[in-house]
Amino acid sequence: MRPKVTAIHPEAEALLQGNERVGSFSLDSLPSVWTFNAYTEWLVEGLIPSGALTLITGDSGVGKSTLALALAGAVTHGQRFLDHPTIEKPALYVDGENPLSVCRERLDRLGIEQTAALTVWGGWNDPSPEGPHNLSVIEWARKYRGLIVYDSLIQFHPGSEQDASETRRYLKHFRNLAHIGAALVVLANTGKGENSKHYRGSSDIKAAVDQAFCLESVGDTSEGPRTLRLTPFKCRIVPVEPLRIEFHESGFRLIEGKSKTNREMVEQVIAANPNRTGKKIVSLARAVGVAKNRAEALLIEGTREGWLIVTPGPHNSHLYRLRGPDD
Repeated sequence: MRPKVTAIHPEAEALLQGNERVGSFSLDSLPSVWTFNAYTEWLVEGLIPSGALTLITGDSGVGKSTLALALAGAVTHGQRFLDHPTIEKPALYVDGENPLSVCRERLDRLGIEQTAALTVWGGWNDPSPEGPHNLSVIEWARKYRGLIVYDSLIQFHPGSEQDASETRRYLKHFRNLAHIGAALVVLANTGKGENSKHYRGSSDIKAAVDQAFCLESVGDTSEGPRTLRLTPFKCRIVPVEPLRIEFHESGFRLIEGKSKTNREMVEQVIAANPNRTGKKIVSLARAVGVAKNRAEALLIEGTREGWLIVTPGPHNSHLYRLRGPDD
């Protein structure tokens, strides 16, 4: 039996024969990873990171589309979202689920004022909205590096969400938008089984995202404001505590689990441990949920902005304390 022959790409064959450089790309041309600014930038402090992919799941009708629209409104107006600070950025809401009348009713009910910074691309437009591979979406991401919401995963998935290979290829388009610098939020439904209670579809969905939350109703919802719980089930960037939310006609209000900002947590750590080295403060901050790179960035910011006092320490170290009334 003749051995199986595996075809070799012409460029690879040329390299094997001794050519030093073939083609327009060489791994030696890649810049060192240490030359990149790798600090996490938060679109919504502690919840929604820029340059990353966030998944929000929930049962049909629980309110995830309304929550995502409220998020887009808060970001475009620089308002707090669930009591978390935001960075004011443009937002693109790609709506493949809802009719125009429902979208307008939600905008009015949530009190989201008209702004050119919020673009809603819905089925009532011509052309109809397309998935994350669309060139116009890619151009928008490059230009604004803002928030992009896709409502929903299944609506734009060209294949089966249960198929791992198809889902992996599809989610790569969202990752490409995140690499550009946009904050991606994708909505999806929960499943019915015990193993799919957080999301429906292939396990590659959870593997592909950076942050993932499940929105669910809590208790009796027959009268008055509804109580919801936003529960994280994946936190690749920073740990997040579950949030209890009151959902009423005009929007959402955090009623339990108010989160401190990263700066507030770092300040609390330094107040309890004054005149400690930066390395020790970063270690203590990580223990309360602040990412290492974010804690290091806050030490730099605090020194530059003056809310931290830095003094020389042993072995060329720096000691940090909060600026007091006598400083």
